[in-house]
Amino acid sequence: MDFEPAWEEWAARLSAEIWEAVTLAHDVEPSRLPVVWRPLDDSDPFEEWPQLARDIRIATDHAGRKLKCVSFAGNPVRHKVDLSVFAEWWTASLGRKLPVRFPQLEPTATDQERSTGSDPVAQADANRSAKIDQLAEWIFLQRPRLVLFDKLYQAARQDDQLGSFRKEDLLAAYNQKVYITKAHRPPATGWPLRPEYSKRAAHKSS
Repeated sequence: MDFEPAWEEWAARLSAEIWEAVTLAHDVEPSRLPVVWRPLDDSDPFEEWPQLARDIRIATDHAGRKLKCVSFAGNPVRHKVDLSVFAEWWTASLGRKLPVRFPQLEPTATDQERSTGSDPVAQADANRSAKIDQLAEWIFLQRPRLVLFDKLYQAARQDDQLGSFRKEDLLAAYNQKVYITKAHRPPATGWPLRPEYSKRAAHKSS
């Protein structure tokens, strides 16, 4: 399977269904899999991919015990898990490696030292940059329902998945990452997207 995950979109996610988390762990985009959901007493919808099917069975067997779930569904593969909890279970309990861009994967001390050294200012800057990137992804995903900053700010304050953030960081993500803004009032339809996000929007609508 050569379906690279849409890591930019997954970066803003905190949870996923078990089958999605395992598929991401295999470095495959879940939405690209031609999964046909059948009744629980029918054949395995993942039988075409034996290794993936095996790992999903292991994950569902651990669900609710070693692998904590945030919500449960009638089909065990669709139980939801916190992605940071899944990452710890996958690496610590199974001894498996994850793709470096797996969402909510906590960097190791070595990774942090390599990128920021022991400088607390550099670490703070790196943390703020990561938060702004997360907020930028969230802002982009609100289109076209929410495009004006004031409404986005109100919605962001109600979204628990974003965690704590400062208004100035949301504004930086809005002005410097996602939209091309100017000093005057925005048009009713919102500001134009910056090139990176404009390409992604065009790709999604094609």
